Amino acid sequence: MFLLYIGAYSLILLVIWGFFIVARLHSYKFKNFSTHIPKATNALFFILLFLSLLGLFFIFVIDGRVNSVNVFQSNDEEATIEETYY
Repeated sequence: MFLLYIGAYSLILLVIWGFFIVARLHSYKFKNFSTHIPKATNALFFILLFLSLLGLFFIFVIDGRVNSVNVFQSNDEEATIEETYY
């Protein structure tokens, strides 16, 4: 499941960072039209970098928690039931 999360996240990041690189190239081309374009793309770079690292951190923190419950059966024996959430 971990590899699926990493693969899907990498694919999404590839698309988002690809759009950012295109926007960055256009900001160099059209930087004479506005003084806000380089500032906006620099801010967007740091926001995307922060969100990329935060998402990667969250993927590594997901651990598929296992909850166990002790259940008494009719013959007074204790059985353990585990629930796994992904």
